[in-house]
Amino acid sequence: MAIRKRCASSPFVARVSAGAIGFATLLACANAPEQAQNAILISVDTLRADHMGMYGYERDATPHLDRFFARGTVFDQAVSPAPCTLPAVPQVLAGAWVVENAQPSLAELLAEAGVATAAVASQHQFRQGSEQSSDAFALAASVPRGFEHFDLQATDAVDDHGFSTRSAREVTDRALAWLDERDPAVPFFLWVHYFDPHDPYEPPETFRRFGANDPSSRDGDRRRDLVAAAGPGLPWQRAGHIFDERDVARLVDLYDGEILYTDAEIGRLLDELERTGLVDRSIVAFFSDHGEWLGEGDRWDHCRTLRDVELHVPLAVVLNGGRLDEHAHVLEPVTLLDLAPTVLAAVGLDAAGKGYDGRDLRNRDAAAPVFAAWRGLAAARQRDWKLLYDRGRPTGLYAVASDPDERRNRLGEGIPEEARLLAHVERFVASEPGLRAQNRETLERLRALGYAE
Repeated sequence: MAIRKRCASSPFVARVSAGAIGFATLLACANAPEQAQNAILISVDTLRADHMGMYGYERDATPHLDRFFARGTVFDQAVSPAPCTLPAVPQVLAGAWVVENAQPSLAELLAEAGVATAAVASQHQFRQGSEQSSDAFALAASVPRGFEHFDLQATDAVDDHGFSTRSAREVTDRALAWLDERDPAVPFFLWVHYFDPHDPYEPPETFRRFGANDPSSRDGDRRRDLVAAAGPGLPWQRAGHIFDERDVARLVDLYDGEILYTDAEIGRLLDELERTGLVDRSIVAFFSDHGEWLGEGDRWDHCRTLRDVELHVPLAVVLNGGRLDEHAHVLEPVTLLDLAPTVLAAVGLDAAGKGYDGRDLRNRDAAAPVFAAWRGLAAARQRDWKLLYDRGRPTGLYAVASDPDERRNRLGEGIPEEARLLAHVERFVASEPGLRAQNRETLERLRALGYAE
């Protein structure tokens, strides 16, 4: 592994054997202002970027996140590799499209370098155990790899839909407990994953501040109502005709209440990082795994399409208390696969030769396309344009900068971007022969869980 800096007093030395001290001494230099000692990843399941203040949302649903990341770099057009937790989260942690045992995860590389690694996750899919020896469970099984401390809810701590019941408060409490108990002399990597904005939308009463006088009597379990209303041959996610405008407004209000609650609990974690001075010597990154349909065109849920309502996600980074580079906002599209190599580089490790499909966000190419893939579909984004691709043919071309809701399909209008993006997406599909099989296996797992039709 190539090393960027040399520092004789590196704190990484404390975590390795005497025979490896020469290697570890080279890992990091605290005097290098661009280099961090610690890494903290904070992710929120099912959080749409356009429901956050830093992305222009009119509601004050994320005041703590907005305040904290105002000092850092916000990526305005971050794209998830998939519109579903599996495979998106394993891909982000591996920094690769196809997650294989031979591909070291971010946690594994950091642990190998002497970093204490820990995760606190609220998510019903990240299972450990013998049943995960099958291919259909391989992605979920990859998530804990490299974490010395992996704090996952009990397998029976789920609701009527089989989803997580570990609240944002419990996630923050457990993350703070680990921070308090860790060895302060040892650099660390902490990943904290929150689930609350995922349906059902049931925020605590004190966070139901939006639409307090809603005329709709709907509760937040829209999945229950959609499944009950779906007729033969109709996917329940498309049964949104049962909700009128008042119902949709009510469900969005409850979704925003979940976001407000999660933001408050993340705020407690961020406050502790600031109080202890960890912010000034850490890379802190925030992202969501995917978005959510909220009644647009009678659609609900996710794991459905490669439209931006599911793919456009928040991504923000603070490095040593400041910006990742000179930019407060980055306008060009980036992929969440860039996060793992960015974290490695921030702590002084070279990602070259590690199988990453992303790149350090500080070395991004503004003209490079970014991709997403799921269920035989693919999408390519380049600057202001996006192409949708379905099993060998283009199906949509959108000027997403001026048409963020992707209402006007420009395919066949002779626009030069069509041919360029089509060539990009065809090369991408051809270069990842294992991706379709991986997604097919993942879809079978989700169907077994009752998550997808």
